[in-house]
Amino acid sequence: MRRFWLLASAVLVFMLPGVAADAWGSAVNGVRMGIAINSGPNPEIQITVQNVDDKPLLLRVGVLIGPRFYDFGFRVAVSVPGGKDRRAIYTGGPGAVGGRLDPLVLPLVPSASYTVKIPLAGFYVLDESENLETFISKRCQMRVELDVQNFICPLYGYPNPNMIPCWQGKVVSNVLQLPN
Repeated sequence: MRRFWLLASAVLVFMLPGVAADAWGSAVNGVRMGIAINSGPNPEIQITVQNVDDKPLLLRVGVLIGPRFYDFGFRVAVSVPGGKDRRAIYTGGPGAVGGRLDPLVLPLVPSASYTVKIPLAGFYVLDESENLETFISKRCQMRVELDVQNFICPLYGYPNPNMIPCWQGKVVSNVLQLPN
């Protein structure tokens, strides 16, 4: 009997996803998003998007800036109790763009997900004059939004329309209560 419980416990541990089922925001047009904070010497925000629809889709998550840089379209919002939302901007990218911007589009088959980890030190909270890592050490809430409107997927178009639809909408992640 003891052996059975040990085996059952091991199976449950290995079945748990990277972002727990209760750590998702509401699904919008077949996409949901979840966030978590990975602590350690270099804390990161972990953002996961998942296709919960039964059809594949193309999801624009940002832009590529030449061969070395990218700019994700995820927008971080933090709020203190009784206060208004404050936006955190990512300052880890290039200061200027000297080339072209290519859309960063992910093909997501049903149940597929994409996870990105971004260092907290690269975010700066507007109106607060401090980085996100310092800001979230206070009591606050944090969420991430992805807003994709009126976007045409690249590479395909007239006269060769996409066979896979481009996702459009605004999806919001779960809300983290910080500090943990």
